Amino acid sequence: MADIVDSNTAPCTPDTADTTPLPANSKTPPQTHTWNDTNTQNQTPVVRKVAGTDRFSVDNDRRIMKEQYRRVAKETQGHYLVGMDPEEFMQTLLPWNADTPAAYQTKSIPEERLRHLHSMASKKSEHAMYGAFTAALQGWPIEKKEEANGANIIVTKFGEYRKPDGECRNLAVDMGHYTEDNLPAKNATVHRLMETNVEFKPAASDNPFVDPPETTTAGAPIGNSDTVSEVEEDNVNYDSFADAAAGAPSLSQPSSGLSSPSISTGAAVFSSAESAVLDVPITANNWPGESKSLHGQHTCGQIASYAGITMFLSYRKHFMSVVVFGRFARLIFWDRCGAVVSRRIKYQGTDGEKTLFKFYLRFSQLTAEQRGYDPTVVEVPPTDPDAKAALVQFKKYDRDMWHCNAQMRSCTEAMGVTLPEDRFLRMTVKFGNSTERSFILPAPVFEDTCISPFLRSTRRSLAYDCAFTSNPGKECEQSKKSKHNSLLFMKDYWREDSLRTRPEAEIYDILAKKKVPHVATMVVGGDVEGMRTKTHEPHLQLSSAYPPIDRKYFRLENPLQCHRLFLDTIARNLSAFGNCKVLVNCIADAMEAAQCAFDLARILHRDISSGNIMITPMHGGLLIDWDLCIVLDFEGHNHRPGRTGTWQFMSINLLQGGKDKQSVVHTLDDDRESVFWVLLYVALRYLKHDMSPNDLYDRLQSLFDDQGSDSYGQPTGGRHKRVELPYCADDSCDLAQFDVPGFNDLLTDLAGILLVQYKQPSAKDFEAYEVKRAKLAQWGIVDDRDSVAIYQAKLERRANPRWLYETLRHHATLIPLPAQPSPPVTEDASGRKAKRRLEEVTSHAVTYDFHKNELLSAKVQKGTKTLKTISLKHMNERLEGMSARSFNSRPAEDKEPEPKRLKLDESNES
Repeated sequence: MADIVDSNTAPCTPDTADTTPLPANSKTPPQTHTWNDTNTQNQTPVVRKVAGTDRFSVDNDRRIMKEQYRRVAKETQGHYLVGMDPEEFMQTLLPWNADTPAAYQTKSIPEERLRHLHSMASKKSEHAMYGAFTAALQGWPIEKKEEANGANIIVTKFGEYRKPDGECRNLAVDMGHYTEDNLPAKNATVHRLMETNVEFKPAASDNPFVDPPETTTAGAPIGNSDTVSEVEEDNVNYDSFADAAAGAPSLSQPSSGLSSPSISTGAAVFSSAESAVLDVPITANNWPGESKSLHGQHTCGQIASYAGITMFLSYRKHFMSVVVFGRFARLIFWDRCGAVVSRRIKYQGTDGEKTLFKFYLRFSQLTAEQRGYDPTVVEVPPTDPDAKAALVQFKKYDRDMWHCNAQMRSCTEAMGVTLPEDRFLRMTVKFGNSTERSFILPAPVFEDTCISPFLRSTRRSLAYDCAFTSNPGKECEQSKKSKHNSLLFMKDYWREDSLRTRPEAEIYDILAKKKVPHVATMVVGGDVEGMRTKTHEPHLQLSSAYPPIDRKYFRLENPLQCHRLFLDTIARNLSAFGNCKVLVNCIADAMEAAQCAFDLARILHRDISSGNIMITPMHGGLLIDWDLCIVLDFEGHNHRPGRTGTWQFMSINLLQGGKDKQSVVHTLDDDRESVFWVLLYVALRYLKHDMSPNDLYDRLQSLFDDQGSDSYGQPTGGRHKRVELPYCADDSCDLAQFDVPGFNDLLTDLAGILLVQYKQPSAKDFEAYEVKRAKLAQWGIVDDRDSVAIYQAKLERRANPRWLYETLRHHATLIPLPAQPSPPVTEDASGRKAKRRLEEVTSHAVTYDFHKNELLSAKVQKGTKTLKTISLKHMNERLEGMSARSFNSRPAEDKEPEPKRLKLDESNES
């Protein structure tokens, strides 16, 4: 495997473990144990991605969509293959089907439609462009199903939709392309129903991509009015290909043809002089084919976000879209690996005026699978027996829990997202030689993570096993037969398909065989057949044909494969803990899982975060998301691309890049330090302390969202963590004083041990200590208060692989449960006493983010007969997304005393 450094030994593998404690007279820290591979190292670069960081970010700039579009554009750099000929684009990605009639394929385009399309080039506003576009293409290629003459042709409709999509934070693409049956009513935008979309920009300077210049075999430029004169005419010289490369070698298009799609950006040939520049480090400005202008980056991030949202909400493996900018347009094919972008089309000229018509002509004869839909997922009506049975089970949980997103936050509507009506999907899976199985899932809902179109695109939700529908009233018998419950946890994402990765389903099998605790049990899982990306294929074909091309200018190295898991444990988010004792115990359980996985199975998790530690119905901890892990004994490639964790919780060592400021090796100690930052992050946001909201915001932003860049343009961080860690290790820590007794002692204890990696006594301190120790030894005295002695004691504790979760559990026993509140008053004439008593009952509950306790509320009204029964237990269950029945099965030692019920009516705000 790669150079994985383990500074602690494994207690569960005595044949490889070395648990020798540090000698009392040791002068230097212990040496680390290294698994050495001279060929490669596991130096995975640190990456900060929108999908992985926005969910934990304390900054509200995610609501400023213009800024987010630029962030998405920057994140997706290197995923675009720009410059495919439009005709080749359609022949390759929209092929004619064998049953498509020849008369349909040669359908003529009316002159009136062409005139409307030509008129769009002179329009000065997006709104004016809408009308010309719909006049040209509405009803094309057929307006009624009868015109298909029995052929498999869909009827599609365009529309100018001004009402934004309420299910997607009020986002709205300029124009949606829908089937006739799915056309939204009332001028609404519904991203999940779109077949394709169109984004309009009235100026050519909004072009998100830049075509490379075509050259002859001798290297001389070919005169091309579309790539030279038109650019100058539109005053966008700053968007030239040379500017977009920003010092990167210029690209040239070989004259020899290819049987595969010819893409002119990353697929071009470098001359011998140019190839010498290939060692120039990649920065944000030299990705070939991508515009570096602010307008171009905004457009790129915008169309990428729309594609990502549509693919996420409708279970697509790929998606197609059109972007129009001034007198030009481009066709784009998206999947989770990257995007293939056509050369720009001058739809006003004779060469390109029919291209858009041909695109929609070909698109309308494609099957649903060819249009990108996942054939294993179909929507089912609410009247379906399986859907009815699933709804009964789903309703036992809070609505947010349906998508495994139960956490302490304000209502979803307050974030600009309205939950859709109950919609259910049937997912049919068959992995390998296993039997086919069917599950009912709630339809996906918008999440911040779905904006980015590339990479994993993780979906999580409850899943109902349809095998239980045939046995109504016999769930217990069916559970024994199936060895799991009717409700499961489903995870769907796209993984890298290469020798250097192991499928997560295999990881769960290994963890189960090794009996690693606090890990979910997998019922079934594996790769989904036929769900594999293909945008990498043109890049690989052209790269193999022209060896001088250096792949480091692109991120399309390996395909992505859709991977699904069904787990027999339903848990809730760590932020929905009931009290501090539960929080600390759950984190201890998760760290024990990470440690045992390392000791027993040689698996390093590498992504300890607040989102990957869950709370089970029995209030235990669960460590999930093993898709970024590394198997140390795996005989494949030992380098993994992309991020090595969630930015907010990465260790100081990873964020700062080590002493040489380059990528560093991810070790088990980095995962242990991540546990500390997870604990501090959750505590600052959800426990009561003495910090004001403004100070809290500034501290959270500096600690967890801090980001800079090194000389290579790579993101770095951890500066404020490096400053705050010594303060946390001090008994007089002024970071924050928590109201929970004993919690500050826990932070001090953990920070003190973690600090030894970053702060060691000097050589003079060691020498002075040795002299002092020798003198005191003559009198039989041991000075354990000396700084060197304290340092060595902490090193000795740190050498114990169990130190972290044992320390957490020890302090958890010292943290008291919330005090028993006084019995509440049921009701009085005015309702004011009831309101005051309710505040007393909920006063010790967890505080909402930034001291906004918006979660606990009751309604009181005088003189009504309808009463609502509210108790602290019930409110906490709803907040945590728990089943109402699961609280009764909670272990006795963790139960809080149940307060008397308070009866309040449900009309007025308290």
